[in-house]
Amino acid sequence: MSIESTRKMICNKINSEFDALLQPIQSARGIIKTQIGNVKSKLSSMSFSSAEDINSAINDLENNVKSVIPEVNTDDIDELINFISSCNFLNESEIYKNPIALLKTSSFSAMDQAFGFVFDLTGLIPEFDAAEIVGSILDKFSVPTLGIPSLNISNIMKSADNIINCIAGRCGPDFSTRVTDMITELDGLYTDLNIVSDPVSSNWGNFDINKIYDDVALSVQERLQFDSVSSSVASSKASVTDSVGGVVDAIKRLL
Repeated sequence: MSIESTRKMICNKINSEFDALLQPIQSARGIIKTQIGNVKSKLSSMSFSSAEDINSAINDLENNVKSVIPEVNTDDIDELINFISSCNFLNESEIYKNPIALLKTSSFSAMDQAFGFVFDLTGLIPEFDAAEIVGSILDKFSVPTLGIPSLNISNIMKSADNIINCIAGRCGPDFSTRVTDMITELDGLYTDLNIVSDPVSSNWGNFDINKIYDDVALSVQERLQFDSVSSSVASSKASVTDSVGGVVDAIKRLL
């Protein structure tokens, strides 16, 4: 095999990888665009709540979430193990008799309850309504999603950019039209999904919440206020995962 044929074979391979890589994002594109439009609409017409109401709602959310998640202490771990031993349905199950398996599957219920607490606030505090949507978008950027293990939207976009650079730099004029098409496609995704497209930026590939703030002309105070609400929504989800993970680690040390 000649050097040229080897190069062409590799170029054809990574060329096909580009489409396969972006396909899940293309499928989610319409949903995310709609969510972004909804956030902009809500923020641009919102009558922002008082700082006192915001802080009170955030405290309520944190306390409610704490009430439905286990803690890394002897009492909670003992309760989990005792519950299994006293319940035939659990201790006779090949899956649920294992406290780690039971805890992990039960965490979905805790996550649903955390979502429920956030949803309850959306009708009372308008910032939570928009923040819940932003949280749904950010989930797609921060965790493995879209059916691709170990990849999220941010990593997929960076990988696609790297493919373009490889083909443009190594595959010659036969691929020049393809490179142009790839750049156009990726630029469209950066725009539609509100993603930071500058590869030298520390936020490259991330959701650009500041651009949304600019588009709807939020004041500095409104931005800070909405950021605090968005952070509390994100924290309510993360606390469930972190708590369950901590208890799982503690149980592993005991078993």
